[in-house]
Amino acid sequence: MRIVLLLLTLMITSPLLQAQGGNFSKGKLDVIEEPGIRQLQQSYIEENKKNQGIAGYRVQIYNGRKDACMDKRSHFISVFPTVAAYTLYEAPEYRIQVGDFRTRLEAEKFLQTVLSEFSGSFVVNTRIKLPDLHKTGVPKP
Repeated sequence: MRIVLLLLTLMITSPLLQAQGGNFSKGKLDVIEEPGIRQLQQSYIEENKKNQGIAGYRVQIYNGRKDACMDKRSHFISVFPTVAAYTLYEAPEYRIQVGDFRTRLEAEKFLQTVLSEFSGSFVVNTRIKLPDLHKTGVPKP
């Protein structure tokens, strides 16, 4: 009896269960945006042009006088030629920060490699340069 009732229900409701039919190529979409949206988008773009880069981490290997800073930087580049080194000046001291790491875990892993040559190094939170996607194997548009 249950089976007969189920079949009868399915036969009656099946025409009603069809998805929306028709031609989907026709239609119109109106986008209504607030007046300040364009201005907000433009200010966002301008701010990103000024502060290029993204939040990330670097390893700071030195903080001190300029002459010693340049020596440490040269030594770092000779030991790790493929890792970017940045010299920053914040009065009255110079800093050397190396690498561009998106996560703290990546920076900590590199820190363990660096500590054998540059004791006293540590991870700092900063803005990093965007990775060059063309060098990482992403095809050019």
